[in-house]
Amino acid sequence: MAAPGFAHTVGFVGLGHLGGAMASRLLHAGNRLVVFDRDPAHTNELTRQGADAAGSAQEVAERAAVVFSCLPTEDAARQALLGEYGAVYGACPNSGFVECSTVSPDTAVALASALRAAGAQAIDASVSGSTIPAQHGELVLLVGGDRELCRRCEHLFAVLAQQVHYMGPSGTGAMTKLVVNTLLGVNMQAIAEAIALGLASGLDRDRLLDVLAANATVAAAHRPKIDNARKDGYPVQFALRLMHKDFGLVLDQAHRVAAPMPATAVAAQLCHAELAKEQEEDFSAVIRLMVELAGAAPRA
Repeated sequence: MAAPGFAHTVGFVGLGHLGGAMASRLLHAGNRLVVFDRDPAHTNELTRQGADAAGSAQEVAERAAVVFSCLPTEDAARQALLGEYGAVYGACPNSGFVECSTVSPDTAVALASALRAAGAQAIDASVSGSTIPAQHGELVLLVGGDRELCRRCEHLFAVLAQQVHYMGPSGTGAMTKLVVNTLLGVNMQAIAEAIALGLASGLDRDRLLDVLAANATVAAAHRPKIDNARKDGYPVQFALRLMHKDFGLVLDQAHRVAAPMPATAVAAQLCHAELAKEQEEDFSAVIRLMVELAGAAPRA
């Protein structure tokens, strides 16, 4: 049985860098919000802003008509939705689930199928964008699954994103995100190599970075990373460990469909090499790795 206020309540499961920013925007847009995260500190941050805390993902689903989830890994997404006290066990006939985690297409389909078997609607609404775009409602949502639920969530998506692309049936949003993140990771590696080449060849560091920051060949998503290189500091906006995880999903999918991806494979290896040295940095830290490999700067 749905809880009082069910039809007018939004739920959010997973309140990390990205999920927390998204949940905060939904709350401050005037929505009644109920939240859950395994880390109480993340939950407390949202309750301080006015959200209601739930004791489990299941309770979130029992109390909210639409439930967003944004988890860092496939295992975490499966556990939050289908595991013990998972959201699926709180699903009601009018429930809608919006799964924003970066997962494989097969996982997105499996999650949606389990939720539909419980009588709910489900979409994979993969998120393109990092913490700062999330804070400003400038994400891009890549959606697959129930078209009706996508329409039903338009007013919520408008708070979170500047673009929403409906891609087709379940799994297509997740697949599109892997395509997008292939470009994100491989282009970051190319930028890192270009910076290393310039510095190793004696170009002035600040002048080189000024040129790259203003150059049309550097995408908007990568331009702020030039400032990371300038400061030689890589605070997390999109974590290196998550880029490493996404490279794994991309290459697994490429193997499944026999798509050759040599540049992606190399970028993944170098991402792995940097991750072995630094766990909690932004994925743009591969710039420092390549500069060091070129002998242009030592690691402090």
